[in-house]
Amino acid sequence: MPVKAIAMPFSFAAAIDSSSLIDPPRLETGVRLAICDSLSLATVVLLNDLGASALESQNRKPDPSLMLLMSFKGGLSMRRALFIAVLVLNVAPMGVGQKQSARGSHRTSVEEAIRKLDNERIQAQIHADATALDRIYAADFIGVGPSGTVRTKPQVILDFTSGDLKFQSITTDDVQVRVYGNTAVETGRSTMHGQDKGQTVPRDTRFTRVWVKQQGRWRLVANHYSSQITRQ
Repeated sequence: MPVKAIAMPFSFAAAIDSSSLIDPPRLETGVRLAICDSLSLATVVLLNDLGASALESQNRKPDPSLMLLMSFKGGLSMRRALFIAVLVLNVAPMGVGQKQSARGSHRTSVEEAIRKLDNERIQAQIHADATALDRIYAADFIGVGPSGTVRTKPQVILDFTSGDLKFQSITTDDVQVRVYGNTAVETGRSTMHGQDKGQTVPRDTRFTRVWVKQQGRWRLVANHYSSQITRQ
């Protein structure tokens, strides 16, 4: 029987006729398995004793390159252990990488959704859009303005629609969103031009907003502003 040699990338080593590694009737006595790993390439050589004997009977020497390969004798348990080890070493990192990639994609998706919702909220405030405000704010929302005024969701909608609270412009920067499962915390700076019951709203503020996913939708549950004082 001729000598068989197979060369392939290490990541595919587990694909070597796995049925013959775990099916005793198909095993020939004294099969030698050698694996040499150089950088990312492994050379796998299977030598059958019958083939080796045939070479010896014909006074033919094995290919010198084969003599450079490491080889060892082992029973079925050793072959199974090797097969499982190769499989784990190649499949496990792939699974971990896929999970990390999925988490990263989910986090990015949530961050984008929160930023988009916050922009919609700002436009709803500027245009006193009660429908949009009702959709974005949670039923138990609580907000603290830069002057210390506390408002619930009904109070926010009433103040905007009545004109007691109005903004001409609102811009944000240095925005960061951190995601914790179904909760997201948004922080940043805000520059506002508006009036709260006739009083000018502090222009430069820092904010912290808490968003919670409820019934498949992100809603704002808390909003806190702090006046940003410029130190001389």
